Amino acid sequence: MRDIQKVLDLWGAWAASDSHRIDYSSIAAGFKGLLPYTNKARPQCCDDDGLIIESCLARLRKRSHYDYEL
Repeated sequence: MRDIQKVLDLWGAWAASDSHRIDYSSIAAGFKGLLPYTNKARPQCCDDDGLIIESCLARLRKRSHYDYEL
């Protein structure tokens, strides 16, 4: 059995990293090099775990928006 607190902490870092997003970049082409590089990497969960948690949250939001907002 896995420690849910650890899993959710890893998921939080995964979600905050925004590397799992497949939509358009938030940085315009040609401007990424102008930003200073900051490495604030935290350990993250794998994409499979992250996507499972994301799908659970989506179902919770659909079923009970109040509980989702908690």
